[in-house]
Amino acid sequence: MTHRHSFLFEEGTWNAKGSYYDSEDNVLKTEGQTTITHTGNLWVNEGYMRLLKTDPAEFSSRYEFTPAKPNETMLDSVSVNPVTGKISGTLTVVDNSLISSRNSENNDYSGCKFLIKTDAEKYLNYGYLKKGNTLVSRWSLELEKE
Repeated sequence: MTHRHSFLFEEGTWNAKGSYYDSEDNVLKTEGQTTITHTGNLWVNEGYMRLLKTDPAEFSSRYEFTPAKPNETMLDSVSVNPVTGKISGTLTVVDNSLISSRNSENNDYSGCKFLIKTDAEKYLNYGYLKKGNTLVSRWSLELEKE
């Protein structure tokens, strides 16, 4: 690994703010937070994203990763969500970026996240979720470590 990553590879809490685009391309301001914890054989990324609208909506997530070994550039992950069911994926380190792709157990849902490290405590996060060939949502966020 040529770049040292602080997101996921170090414990900590990250605040997020940015834009969320729904399936009809409506843009909503969003904020959120995620906390990274490491135990002996598990790295956990657990948090929420809140859509700032008249009637706020909140999505929670918990991703579990197999810890990286020294110089390892690909990690396996699993998440369970009431809407999408079990989702498995991989996170790959490419220079200053973290690229995550995932699919639901029944292959109904799939998605991708792309994180770009801008400095030791900041990342840009772009991603999407689709059901079959239909785009469900996409987002553009800035993450900053507390």
